[in-house]
Amino acid sequence: VDVAPTYSLFGAVSAYDLTSLTTTTTGALLMAFSVANTTTGTWTPPTTQGGGWTEDVDDPSPLPHSGVHWKIWAGSGATGTVDLVRSTTTRGGALLIALRPAAGGGGDPAFAGWGMLPI
Repeated sequence: VDVAPTYSLFGAVSAYDLTSLTTTTTGALLMAFSVANTTTGTWTPPTTQGGGWTEDVDDPSPLPHSGVHWKIWAGSGATGTVDLVRSTTTRGGALLIALRPAAGGGGDPAFAGWGMLPI
């Protein structure tokens, strides 16, 4: 593992900004996981890293309200801040990880080509 995940805990805010990761692999899968202390509101997929994030989970019930967003990042090196936004203000936390494709893999992480190996 050459990149540790970044995580943050937040007070009563609607903007959950996650600190940059520095990847060594082009085409890494960036995944943002978030939780909020509420059963109302929604998560908005990040707009950073050129947009194009996929929202897989935006589930307000049961508590905590969870969100999962992902993007295959064409770059390498520092990702820059990842901006998760909530429609309501509340306490919560978020985690950003970067995964490299398994040898010979790549593409959509919903398929077996992604070995979910930390980079």
